[in-house]
Amino acid sequence: MIYIGEGDPVKNRLNQHYSKKDFWDWAVFFVTKDNSLNKAHVKHLESRLLQLATAAKQSRLDNTGTSLPPTLSEFETADVESFLLDMLSIFPLLGLSIFEKTETQTKSEQEILHLGAKGLSARGFEDAKGFVVLAGSQMIENAVPSLDKYTVATRNDLIEQGVVIKDGKHFVFSQNQVFSSPSKAGGVVIGRATNGRAEWKTTDGTSLKQLQEASLIGDESNHV
Repeated sequence: MIYIGEGDPVKNRLNQHYSKKDFWDWAVFFVTKDNSLNKAHVKHLESRLLQLATAAKQSRLDNTGTSLPPTLSEFETADVESFLLDMLSIFPLLGLSIFEKTETQTKSEQEILHLGAKGLSARGFEDAKGFVVLAGSQMIENAVPSLDKYTVATRNDLIEQGVVIKDGKHFVFSQNQVFSSPSKAGGVVIGRATNGRAEWKTTDGTSLKQLQEASLIGDESNHV
Protein backbone atom coordinates (compact mmCIF):
# COMPACT_ATOMS: atom_id res chain seq x y z
CA MET A 1 0.00 0.00 0.00
CA ILE A 2 1.28 3.46 -0.86
CA TYR A 3 0.22 7.08 -0.55
CA ILE A 4 1.29 9.70 -3.09
CA GLY A 5 1.15 13.32 -2.05
CA GLU A 6 2.80 16.72 -1.93
CA GLY A 7 3.63 19.00 0.96
CA ASP A 8 5.30 22.31 1.74
CA PRO A 9 7.09 21.86 4.03
CA VAL A 10 7.52 18.10 3.76
CA LYS A 11 8.21 17.53 7.46
CA ASN A 12 4.81 18.85 8.56
CA ARG A 13 3.05 16.67 6.00
CA LEU A 14 4.93 13.55 7.12
CA ASN A 15 4.01 14.29 10.75
CA GLN A 16 0.35 14.49 9.74
CA HIS A 17 0.52 11.14 7.97
CA TYR A 18 2.41 9.60 10.88
CA SER A 19 -0.44 10.48 13.24
CA LYS A 20 -3.28 9.45 10.91
CA LYS A 21 -1.96 6.59 8.73
CA ASP A 22 -0.65 3.44 10.40
CA PHE A 23 0.24 1.35 7.32
CA TRP A 24 3.47 2.96 6.21
CA ASP A 25 7.03 2.14 7.30
CA TRP A 26 9.11 4.56 5.24
CA ALA A 27 8.82 7.44 2.82
CA VAL A 28 10.61 8.81 -0.25
CA PHE A 29 10.45 12.49 -1.05
CA PHE A 30 12.00 14.75 -3.67
CA VAL A 31 12.91 18.42 -3.37
CA THR A 32 14.78 20.97 -5.47
CA LYS A 33 17.73 22.93 -4.19
CA ASP A 34 16.85 26.09 -6.11
CA ASN A 35 13.06 26.31 -5.65
CA SER A 36 12.58 25.67 -9.37
CA LEU A 37 9.32 23.77 -8.74
CA ASN A 38 6.24 25.78 -7.82
CA LYS A 39 2.90 24.50 -6.49
CA ALA A 40 1.51 23.82 -9.98
CA HIS A 41 4.63 21.86 -10.97
CA VAL A 42 4.37 19.67 -7.89
CA LYS A 43 0.65 19.05 -8.45
CA HIS A 44 1.52 17.93 -11.98
CA LEU A 45 4.07 15.44 -10.60
CA GLU A 46 1.56 14.16 -8.04
CA SER A 47 -1.07 13.66 -10.74
CA ARG A 48 1.33 11.85 -13.08
CA LEU A 49 2.61 9.52 -10.33
CA LEU A 50 -0.95 8.62 -9.37
CA GLN A 51 -1.70 7.96 -13.03
CA LEU A 52 1.34 5.71 -13.45
CA ALA A 53 0.76 3.78 -10.21
CA THR A 54 -2.89 3.16 -11.11
CA ALA A 55 -1.98 1.89 -14.57
CA ALA A 56 0.88 -0.32 -13.32
CA LYS A 57 -1.34 -2.17 -10.78
CA GLN A 58 1.69 -3.07 -8.68
CA SER A 59 0.41 -1.54 -5.45
CA ARG A 60 -2.70 -0.50 -3.56
CA LEU A 61 -3.21 3.26 -3.40
CA ASP A 62 -4.30 4.87 -0.14
CA ASN A 63 -5.27 8.06 -1.98
CA THR A 64 -9.01 8.60 -1.72
CA GLY A 65 -9.43 10.70 -4.86
CA THR A 66 -7.80 11.65 -8.12
CA SER A 67 -5.46 14.56 -8.67
CA LEU A 68 -6.18 16.50 -11.86
CA PRO A 69 -3.09 17.97 -13.52
CA PRO A 70 -2.93 21.78 -13.55
CA THR A 71 -2.63 23.77 -16.75
CA LEU A 72 1.03 24.36 -17.59
CA SER A 73 2.75 25.90 -20.57
CA GLU A 74 4.44 23.60 -23.07
CA PHE A 75 7.85 24.64 -21.73
CA GLU A 76 6.84 24.05 -18.11
CA THR A 77 5.35 20.65 -18.93
CA ALA A 78 8.54 19.53 -20.67
CA ASP A 79 10.63 20.73 -17.73
CA VAL A 80 8.50 18.96 -15.12
CA GLU A 81 8.30 15.76 -17.19
CA SER A 82 12.11 15.76 -17.26
CA PHE A 83 12.09 15.96 -13.46
CA LEU A 84 9.60 13.06 -13.42
CA LEU A 85 11.92 10.93 -15.55
CA ASP A 86 14.70 11.52 -13.03
CA MET A 87 12.38 10.40 -10.22
CA LEU A 88 11.34 7.27 -12.11
CA SER A 89 14.99 6.36 -12.69
CA ILE A 90 15.71 6.57 -8.95
CA PHE A 91 12.71 4.59 -7.62
CA PRO A 92 14.02 1.18 -8.79
CA LEU A 93 17.31 1.84 -6.99
CA LEU A 94 15.24 2.10 -3.80
CA GLY A 95 13.43 -1.17 -4.50
CA LEU A 96 10.25 0.48 -5.77
CA SER A 97 8.76 -0.83 -9.02
CA ILE A 98 5.22 0.37 -8.34
CA PHE A 99 5.20 2.82 -11.25
CA GLU A 100 6.28 0.29 -13.88
CA LYS A 101 3.99 -1.99 -15.82
CA THR A 102 5.11 -5.61 -15.92
CA GLU A 103 7.29 -5.87 -19.00
CA THR A 104 9.40 -8.99 -19.29
CA GLN A 105 11.40 -10.79 -21.93
CA THR A 106 9.68 -13.46 -24.00
CA LYS A 107 10.46 -16.97 -22.81
CA SER A 108 10.49 -20.21 -24.76
CA GLU A 109 8.03 -22.92 -23.75
CA GLN A 110 10.94 -24.94 -22.33
CA GLU A 111 11.66 -22.12 -19.88
CA ILE A 112 8.07 -21.85 -18.65
CA LEU A 113 7.28 -23.33 -15.22
CA HIS A 114 3.91 -24.76 -14.26
CA LEU A 115 1.96 -25.01 -11.02
CA GLY A 116 -1.14 -27.17 -10.86
CA ALA A 117 -3.40 -27.94 -7.91
CA LYS A 118 -7.08 -28.48 -7.21
CA GLY A 119 -8.01 -28.47 -10.88
CA LEU A 120 -6.28 -25.20 -11.78
CA SER A 121 -3.23 -24.39 -13.85
CA ALA A 122 -0.73 -21.51 -13.68
CA ARG A 123 2.34 -20.69 -15.75
CA GLY A 124 5.31 -18.48 -14.92
CA PHE A 125 9.06 -17.95 -14.97
CA GLU A 126 11.90 -16.27 -13.12
CA ASP A 127 12.85 -12.78 -14.20
CA ALA A 128 15.25 -10.09 -13.02
CA LYS A 129 12.27 -8.30 -11.44
CA GLY A 130 11.05 -11.37 -9.55
CA PHE A 131 8.80 -14.30 -10.39
CA VAL A 132 6.33 -13.60 -13.19
CA VAL A 133 2.92 -15.29 -13.33
CA LEU A 134 1.71 -15.19 -16.92
CA ALA A 135 -1.60 -13.80 -18.12
CA GLY A 136 -4.17 -16.57 -18.47
CA SER A 137 -2.96 -18.39 -15.36
CA GLN A 138 -5.64 -19.40 -12.89
CA MET A 139 -5.95 -18.48 -9.20
CA ILE A 140 -8.03 -20.53 -6.80
CA GLU A 141 -11.16 -18.80 -5.52
CA ASN A 142 -10.91 -19.59 -1.81
CA ALA A 143 -7.68 -19.66 0.19
CA VAL A 144 -7.16 -21.91 3.21
CA PRO A 145 -7.89 -20.22 6.59
CA SER A 146 -4.25 -20.61 7.68
CA LEU A 147 -2.84 -18.55 4.79
CA ASP A 148 -0.80 -15.59 6.07
CA LYS A 149 -2.47 -12.19 6.13
CA TYR A 150 -0.02 -10.60 3.69
CA THR A 151 -0.75 -13.16 0.96
CA VAL A 152 -4.49 -12.89 1.61
CA ALA A 153 -4.22 -9.09 1.26
CA THR A 154 -2.27 -9.51 -1.98
CA ARG A 155 -4.98 -11.79 -3.40
CA ASN A 156 -7.68 -9.29 -2.43
CA ASP A 157 -5.74 -6.40 -3.97
CA LEU A 158 -5.30 -8.28 -7.26
CA ILE A 159 -9.05 -8.90 -7.40
CA GLU A 160 -9.87 -5.28 -6.53
CA GLN A 161 -7.47 -3.92 -9.17
CA GLY A 162 -8.80 -6.25 -11.88
CA VAL A 163 -5.45 -8.02 -12.28
CA VAL A 164 -7.37 -11.27 -11.74
CA ILE A 165 -10.97 -11.65 -12.86
CA LYS A 166 -13.61 -14.26 -12.02
CA ASP A 167 -13.98 -17.01 -14.59
CA GLY A 168 -16.10 -19.96 -13.58
CA LYS A 169 -14.73 -21.74 -10.51
CA HIS A 170 -11.44 -19.82 -10.55
CA PHE A 171 -9.95 -16.38 -11.09
CA VAL A 172 -7.79 -15.74 -14.16
CA PHE A 173 -4.85 -13.33 -14.47
CA SER A 174 -5.67 -10.63 -17.01
CA GLN A 175 -2.02 -9.58 -17.32
CA ASN A 176 1.48 -10.74 -16.45
CA GLN A 177 2.14 -10.10 -12.75
CA VAL A 178 5.46 -9.94 -10.91
CA PHE A 179 5.82 -11.33 -7.38
CA SER A 180 8.75 -11.01 -5.02
CA SER A 181 9.41 -14.77 -4.99
CA PRO A 182 8.16 -18.05 -6.50
CA SER A 183 6.77 -19.02 -3.09
CA LYS A 184 4.74 -15.80 -2.85
CA ALA A 185 3.46 -16.35 -6.39
CA GLY A 186 2.52 -19.93 -5.56
CA GLY A 187 0.78 -18.93 -2.34
CA VAL A 188 -1.35 -16.38 -4.19
CA VAL A 189 -2.21 -18.83 -6.98
CA ILE A 190 -3.23 -21.88 -4.95
CA GLY A 191 -4.27 -20.15 -1.72
CA ARG A 192 -1.94 -21.94 0.68
CA ALA A 193 1.68 -21.76 1.80
CA THR A 194 4.00 -23.15 -0.85
CA ASN A 195 7.66 -23.91 -1.41
CA GLY A 196 7.83 -22.23 -4.77
CA ARG A 197 11.26 -23.57 -5.67
CA ALA A 198 9.93 -27.12 -5.29
CA GLU A 199 6.39 -26.73 -6.67
CA TRP A 200 6.97 -24.69 -9.82
CA LYS A 201 8.12 -27.23 -12.43
CA THR A 202 8.80 -27.60 -16.15
CA THR A 203 6.60 -29.87 -18.27
CA ASP A 204 9.07 -32.74 -17.74
CA GLY A 205 8.82 -32.43 -13.94
CA THR A 206 12.07 -30.56 -13.26
CA SER A 207 11.59 -28.19 -10.33
CA LEU A 208 12.79 -24.60 -10.18
CA LYS A 209 15.19 -25.65 -7.41
CA GLN A 210 16.74 -28.29 -9.66
CA LEU A 211 17.09 -25.78 -12.50
CA GLN A 212 18.80 -23.29 -10.21
CA GLU A 213 21.18 -25.91 -8.84
CA ALA A 214 22.05 -27.10 -12.35
CA SER A 215 22.72 -23.50 -13.39
CA LEU A 216 25.09 -23.01 -10.45
CA ILE A 217 26.99 -26.18 -11.31
CA GLY A 218 27.29 -24.99 -14.90
CA ASP A 219 28.60 -21.60 -13.82
CA GLU A 220 31.21 -23.22 -11.56
CA SER A 221 32.35 -25.51 -14.38
CA ASN A 222 32.80 -22.53 -16.70
CA HIS A 223 35.13 -20.90 -14.16
CA VAL A 224 37.34 -23.95 -13.51
